[in-house]
Amino acid sequence: MQTLAFRTCKSGSTRYLVLLHTAEEPRLEEWREYVRAVQTTLDGATERVYAFVATDGGSPNATQRRLLADVVMRGDVGAQTLVFTTDVFIRSVVTAFSWIAKPGASAHAPRDFSQVCRTCGVTAADVLHEFSALQREFPRVFTLARIIEGVRTRETQ
Repeated sequence: MQTLAFRTCKSGSTRYLVLLHTAEEPRLEEWREYVRAVQTTLDGATERVYAFVATDGGSPNATQRRLLADVVMRGDVGAQTLVFTTDVFIRSVVTAFSWIAKPGASAHAPRDFSQVCRTCGVTAADVLHEFSALQREFPRVFTLARIIEGVRTRETQ
């Protein structure tokens, strides 16, 4: 059973990835494919790369986190992971990952999505478009629905 889905994206000169993650730990083959995509995205990057992650509670195990950390720490720009979740355990996993990987990782409530995107120099609409395309292919992640709801609420205020 598939545990994650991702895609690589670009907005202007900013490269980023979007990753949807179920409540299950990723299968190693899927995780290695994601790590390869991060490496490919970092190759030749002259600006920081961002990984926007919506998770329902699944997280990579320690070995998988080390595989990703080894990749995001290469080169001069690195990849910053931005995880959107309401799960307290996942927030602690993100904090631990930030200790071993530069430029780090941070956990955010889904309601903070628009502000985080602005801080990264991409529009929330662009990232949401990519997430929505993934969601159609992989409808099992519900955190994304909370992100979309939060963005729509803020846009109508």
